[in-house]
Amino acid sequence: MKLNLSKLKDLLLLIGIPITLVFFWFRKGLIFAGGEEGIPFYNLDKSYQLFAFSWRDYSGGIAATTDLARIPFFWGLKMLSSISIPGFVLQAMTFLLLMIVGMISIYWLLKITIVDELPTALNLKQKIYNHIPIIGAIFYLLNPYSMVQVWGRGLYNQFFPFALLPLFLVLFVMGIKRKNFIYGFMALVSSLILSVSFGQPSYIISLWLIIIIYVIFSFFNTPKLQERIFITFYSFTVFILWFLMHSWWIWPMFKTIGETTHMLGDLEYNIGSLKGISRESTLPVVIRLVHKFMFAGIYGNSYLSFPFKFISWLIPLSLIFSISIFKKLKHFKFYLFLFLVSLFIVMGTNMPFGFVFLWLFKKVSIFQVFRNPYEKMGLVLMIAYVPFFAIGAIKLSIKIQEYVKTKTHLLKRLTATQIVAVVVFLVSGVYVWPMWTGQFAGGIKMDPWTKVPAYYKDADDWLSNNNQDSRIIQMPLNPGEGVLTKWDYPYQGIEPSEFIFSNSSISRNVTINKLYYNVLLERFGVLQKNAFGPDPDISQSEFRGINLYEELVRLDVKFIVLHRDFDEKFSQMKTAEETVQYLAKQKNIQKVKTFDSLDIYEVKLPKEVAHIYSSDVEITYEKINPVFYTFKVKNANTIFRLIFLESYNQAWELFVDGKKIDTHSTVFSYANSWTIDKQGNYIGYIKYKTQDYVEEGKRISIMAVIAVLLMTTALVLGGLIQKFRYEKH
Repeated sequence: MKLNLSKLKDLLLLIGIPITLVFFWFRKGLIFAGGEEGIPFYNLDKSYQLFAFSWRDYSGGIAATTDLARIPFFWGLKMLSSISIPGFVLQAMTFLLLMIVGMISIYWLLKITIVDELPTALNLKQKIYNHIPIIGAIFYLLNPYSMVQVWGRGLYNQFFPFALLPLFLVLFVMGIKRKNFIYGFMALVSSLILSVSFGQPSYIISLWLIIIIYVIFSFFNTPKLQERIFITFYSFTVFILWFLMHSWWIWPMFKTIGETTHMLGDLEYNIGSLKGISRESTLPVVIRLVHKFMFAGIYGNSYLSFPFKFISWLIPLSLIFSISIFKKLKHFKFYLFLFLVSLFIVMGTNMPFGFVFLWLFKKVSIFQVFRNPYEKMGLVLMIAYVPFFAIGAIKLSIKIQEYVKTKTHLLKRLTATQIVAVVVFLVSGVYVWPMWTGQFAGGIKMDPWTKVPAYYKDADDWLSNNNQDSRIIQMPLNPGEGVLTKWDYPYQGIEPSEFIFSNSSISRNVTINKLYYNVLLERFGVLQKNAFGPDPDISQSEFRGINLYEELVRLDVKFIVLHRDFDEKFSQMKTAEETVQYLAKQKNIQKVKTFDSLDIYEVKLPKEVAHIYSSDVEITYEKINPVFYTFKVKNANTIFRLIFLESYNQAWELFVDGKKIDTHSTVFSYANSWTIDKQGNYIGYIKYKTQDYVEEGKRISIMAVIAVLLMTTALVLGGLIQKFRYEKH
């Protein structure tokens, strides 16, 4: 009964802590937004559309295979949103789910790999060691790294691995321990539900690094040949099925590997980033799981004080105290090796093995995903660190209790359990206090909780009713990518118009749009040389026009949205008034509507200009989705050039009467064109080839999911039948 009561208390903590955090975070009904993610929970239907295809129609269009992994989860959110559940509620539910899953997974992992081994490995009479799982679970959620680099970064590619990595590992371990494929299949299903984790390639590597290390550990710690055969077959099966179940994003990524590798950026630039970041991730920093933000005033000057520095050193001190007990356990080798490998990576180019890491970085292209190694591999280090801290905190508390008893009678009733509670309170309560207040992202200098003003919805409704498929452009023109708003609940992060407005928006500086965006920035006098990567040569640009109107026509921009609610100094923009004065001098551009702090200007596009058009023949078209357009040509009597105003990509293909036209080239320095030699009336279509790989992958994924569900059902039924027969006899 006591054991059950203890488990009940643990369960209440595992659920109660996340509920408490989420309640305090979302109590005002605001959305968590900002940073590189923007504001995807503002309009989940629009966000799903952005993530659902391999081509994302913003900033002129951009390849987006890395976002495909978000499809299942955001489809579910879209469905829930369609029944009028507010975005902030769905976001709160998402955060709550991820926290609870992460904590329970760590709790379960520590129980089966640590606590279950204690009675046989050691002669420990102290029941306090039964608290290892709950201490580890609390520490996993509430530690400096988790606060700053997981939740503080504001990236969903960080949030989801927080839950998936320990969950997948514990289910995988259970499958080996119990020689039962059902646990492996459950791990596969969990990876499908939490597939947002794989939007960042580093977490694909992280997941399988953990699993490979555990497979090697299990293989060499199992002397029986039959068990080794099972481990090998089980591991191989899980990996193959994982690959097949995730084919909808793996297959297009594999087929466009050159494009994916190109997205890693310039090697020398990445090496510079790696070296700069590594200087801030020295051993004293990573061993305490802290970050420079804690000492830069972002979270307040308290982190510079002696008490807070002392608390941070309790983490590595616990690691040291854990060794005497931990080394006697079978799984010590697994956790130690995982700890050392992840530590090697997060240290980057630092001594003593930084030269090895740098060599790998140069020679293996995919290794460049670790150009910020502490951020990308720190979660694995944190998982490896958890048992060391949990065991060490208890051992340290026992030592303190023994010392206190010999030195004073005042605290003779102080128990080790009370002391370890104080240690956990200091590390997971006091030191990470911003987690409890909701200031974990941006600290005291930036509040990540925002609410989009109602006039944005009014403006979007008007624009949607007056604009079919043409683009809108946000002004004052942003020379970078970040904005700070003057809303009642300010927003700070990437310019968020792609999530707010239904029409495709041009709003910020990204690598893919520099061929035209730099021309616009130069026109407004706000071009920042080599910002966000090297600049293309625009000296002979075909996009450049005599005036702004000509350039907006070449972008198919019908409306300008002028913001008076941006902090122009923050983004180094022209002021709203300066932009107004500039627009007043432009021909074919006039103000048509105002919604509070938003002014809408209309660009009088020529009748023949559209997203798909020709200057020589009449063309009508229909946008089916961002990756597929149909068009009709009327009365063509000569060779003509068809223009498609999406960013040029070799994967765009044009077909006429089912035959591919091979005259694909660029126009206006950034867009697509084809020369068509066919007369008369006929139909055609333009498609983004990469989406074919997505559809092929989806079919494979669906079949793999069905196969896993059928195999799971068969194993469950088989187990029930076997159990029935056993009980009958």
